[in-house]
Amino acid sequence: MKVIGLTGGIGTGKTTIARCFSLLGVPIFNSDTTAKKLYDKSEIVSVVTEILGNKILAENGKINKLKMAEIIFNDNEKLNLINKLIHPLVSKKFHEFCSLNNSASYVIKEAAILFESGSYKDCSKILSVYSPLELRVERIKKRDGSTKEEILSRIAKQWSPEKISELSDIVILNDEKELIFPKILEINKKLNKV
Repeated sequence: MKVIGLTGGIGTGKTTIARCFSLLGVPIFNSDTTAKKLYDKSEIVSVVTEILGNKILAENGKINKLKMAEIIFNDNEKLNLINKLIHPLVSKKFHEFCSLNNSASYVIKEAAILFESGSYKDCSKILSVYSPLELRVERIKKRDGSTKEEILSRIAKQWSPEKISELSDIVILNDEKELIFPKILEINKKLNKV
């Protein structure tokens, strides 16, 4: 079974692309969603609060992910500590997912930081999604109400679209000018042949 990596910067539309593949019956593993669920586990909450302090806890005792993001995206050392905690756990969940879906022709591993985390090494091919900057900013504003400044700051901390595209086998342009599903059908056909 092949593992196809799906990546791209925030607001490029990775999740939309993944949904299209899912409609074709392709099993999708969303690394970011898996990581978010891990943050709800009490043992993870306790380690994260050791690293970041109790100020990241909401009233219900769970991690306030916005507060956590605010801290770690402004402190590389803390970001690295959190990544060292979470990435191996996400990787373990991914291997369990692959075992459950081993009859599929291929699975997709969706991850915002596929290259940065090193998890691209599990993949036989990499698909990346590219969208113009202004479109990305508008999507993120609609999705989570962030300001343009906050969004641009987060984008600036990610790898450039050029760097991601250069390392990818297939780049999907998601600019809302052309229908995306026909592109996905074509890519699916190629991936099933390989």
